[in-house]
Amino acid sequence: MLEQQGMLASRISELNKQQDSLQEQPDISKITELREAYRDVGRDLLKLLFFVERNAIGLQKILKKFDKPFGYRSTDYYVKTTLIICIPNSSKFSSMW
Repeated sequence: MLEQQGMLASRISELNKQQDSLQEQPDISKITELREAYRDVGRDLLKLLFFVERNAIGLQKILKKFDKPFGYRSTDYYVKTTLIICIPNSSKFSSMW
């Protein structure tokens, strides 16, 4: 996941440089290509966010099953700390548990 995040950051940085150069010398065809490249990055970012969300939900379910027989409260701790930091709008997940 961190590798994907780094690759997306590099792609966005490169696109920003291209955008800056296009502001000096506008070219419709290159602007169109740049727009499509930004859309591709957006799609890849959504895929990564979906992956992170699914893994967080899966881990919550595992923790919940672990908490039940042993009486721990790992799920509560995880939701209050890690999940809120990692996933935007995670308050909807904390209300699930």
